[in-house]
Amino acid sequence: MKKITKALVLLLLTNALLIYVHYQEANDSTKGNIDQLTYDQEIEMINRNDELIIRHHFSNLPQNRLEIVWPEESEQRTCHLEGEDTCSRLDNHVTAFTEGEETRQSISYVMPKNDSTVEGNMFTSVYATLHKANANTTIIHLADEINKGGMWITGLREVGNKSLDLIDYTLFLGEGAVPDLYWQRKRRNIVYSSDRVTIYSSNQSVHPEEVQKIENMLTIIDAPHTTIMLSDEHKLITSDRFIITEKKQMNIAVHQYVLNQFYKMYETSIEDKLAVEIAASFILNEEMGAESSRNAYNVLLSHLTSVEIKQITDKIQERHGQALDAGVLTQVFEEVTGYQTSFFTKNSQLDGQTYPLLLESPQVIIVSGTDRLEKRAVVMNNQVYYPISVVMKKLGYTVTWNDHSLYIENGTRKYRFPMRDYFYVYNQKRYATQSIPFERIENEFYFVESAMIRIFQLEIKKTSKDIEIMPIAILSEGDS
Repeated sequence: MKKITKALVLLLLTNALLIYVHYQEANDSTKGNIDQLTYDQEIEMINRNDELIIRHHFSNLPQNRLEIVWPEESEQRTCHLEGEDTCSRLDNHVTAFTEGEETRQSISYVMPKNDSTVEGNMFTSVYATLHKANANTTIIHLADEINKGGMWITGLREVGNKSLDLIDYTLFLGEGAVPDLYWQRKRRNIVYSSDRVTIYSSNQSVHPEEVQKIENMLTIIDAPHTTIMLSDEHKLITSDRFIITEKKQMNIAVHQYVLNQFYKMYETSIEDKLAVEIAASFILNEEMGAESSRNAYNVLLSHLTSVEIKQITDKIQERHGQALDAGVLTQVFEEVTGYQTSFFTKNSQLDGQTYPLLLESPQVIIVSGTDRLEKRAVVMNNQVYYPISVVMKKLGYTVTWNDHSLYIENGTRKYRFPMRDYFYVYNQKRYATQSIPFERIENEFYFVESAMIRIFQLEIKKTSKDIEIMPIAILSEGDS
């Protein structure tokens, strides 16, 4: 095993002091949150041909028992005896830190790997974590004994690198946890850098508007520092902290990266894809995700006022860390608009289609003074529609249809409504219409209120709780 040179030791000590001063204030500011278990971590890595040797130091640990989540492929899991008490809380099975007052504990493990001469190597989930606890800050010292050069990417900011006689050394630091590690043969130049994102490229510039858009999106969701590597030599990679992509695919890759962050911001799953993408569209004020999600988002925008849009956005943001699915969006929508809707649940079940936005009235429909319907009136395209089949059946009509026409008939009245033409036939007499007076939604026909009143000679009375529908003929008979 090669020994680290004195120059490297001096460099490590100097950097450690600078890091401590730089992050002490950030560490102190997070200690007030008693609800969330947190810690800080410093990771020393040695890269060899066939393995990554990792010495992992956890600091500012809470006194609680903390289960260690080891990398699945890790080997030689053990204590790293850095000082007298640095393994005092590590249990005999090397599975957890037991309850205790010692705030710094150290472990070590080995990640086997296949050395390769390919252009890039991706190492997934290489670092240990603590169950139900989050890393405030991470420092990574990476000593590469292979001396291949190239470039390492963690998603943290690279604050220094140096080639020595025996090793190449790189120092990373930043807020939050880091799951993955990437190496590529060629170093790239920084074309943009901030506290939020660093973009590397060889010879491809990035337009300021594109950069600002990325900055805004990452800022809105409060994403940790992100690294974007623009390279035409590697396939698309989207990690929790970095993106490797072609320049022409950068916007698509960033959108996917941001959506992945939303899955971590809320309690959700891949089955809630449409809900996550609609929620992201509201929060970012931009179409996100698949075409079906974008279409659904645009339908909502076209029906909501600016005040309602802001209220929905605020309520989604307030649910950070909680469940997010179609049912939650339905609840938020109803709280803001006062209308019930199946829009979110229906669209989450459809593949590539967009179910219309039907605003279900909270009022109960009463037909002829006695029959109360389970189905509700809906508001669609700023007009009120009624479920014509159940309404007309309660009024003594039969309702049938085929591919060409809708038929509504009783003993004396016979109506035929073509599916696509602007007219209807009443008792064999044809009447023109300015539009088709109904919409077919799944297996139900919804008739627009104004046409239904005129054509079927109905009266509709509304209160805050009820909508009463009665034939004008019956009313006239009662008045005589």
